[in-house]
Amino acid sequence: MSKSNLRRPQKKSTLKKRQDWDTSIGDLSQHRLSDDEASRRKQAYQSRNLQLIQDEKQRKLLAKAVHDARKNNSNQLGILREILFNERD
Repeated sequence: MSKSNLRRPQKKSTLKKRQDWDTSIGDLSQHRLSDDEASRRKQAYQSRNLQLIQDEKQRKLLAKAVHDARKNNSNQLGILREILFNERD
């Protein structure tokens, strides 16, 4: 065998044993967000145009309702005209 094919024995690394998690040491409530901080973060992630979008949506719904009412009214008038026209004959 050639010397290039021989592998050197590698030293196995020893892992340090981790200590078990002790929940009695740390008080995690100190890391909890306060109510003010949570509401501030929520406001920061909301769109600044949210009120404009809601107003535009409301305006479109109102316009659609008016349009549908006019359409239904014209349909009813058409039916009434047809009935009256048929009664004349």
